[in-house]
Amino acid sequence: MTEHAPMNLAGNEETQNQTPRIALALGGGGARAAYQVGVLRAIARIYPELRIPILTGVSAGAINISHLANHTGSFHEKIDGLSGLWRSLQLDNVFTTSGPSLLWRALRVGIRLALGRAPGVRGVHGMVDTQPLRLFLRNALHADNGCLPGIQENIEHGRLEGVALTALSYGRQIP
Repeated sequence: MTEHAPMNLAGNEETQNQTPRIALALGGGGARAAYQVGVLRAIARIYPELRIPILTGVSAGAINISHLANHTGSFHEKIDGLSGLWRSLQLDNVFTTSGPSLLWRALRVGIRLALGRAPGVRGVHGMVDTQPLRLFLRNALHADNGCLPGIQENIEHGRLEGVALTALSYGRQIP
């Protein structure tokens, strides 16, 4: 009886020396992304130099993945930075909570519902103004022009093979 090399998904035999690749997929769900950081912190304590070359995230999980993919340090350093990001997050960094802002948005939605597209009344992008979150993430991820420069550096140095981010825009107007 002979022993065969394991087969990969393409049906080709894998070599004995090939290092297995790890992928990390993080789901969405608002505050669940903060819980993800807790799990990642525990992993980073045990494996501070862990390399995860394939990253994917949805919604709030995409925020975590964006940070991990963009950070050029060790796994432990990435997780420390991500933990700091979540510790520094305040409600005012997510959306505008002032009474006048909320009242004005509710009024605009009410007008749109009652009258349709009333002339002179701008469309609303949601019940709260999420511009603060956009600004917070641009600053936290060092993405002044919307690009994440650390991703290219990580790819060039072999620390990263691929990233997939999925999120919906809060900026879509309510018709």
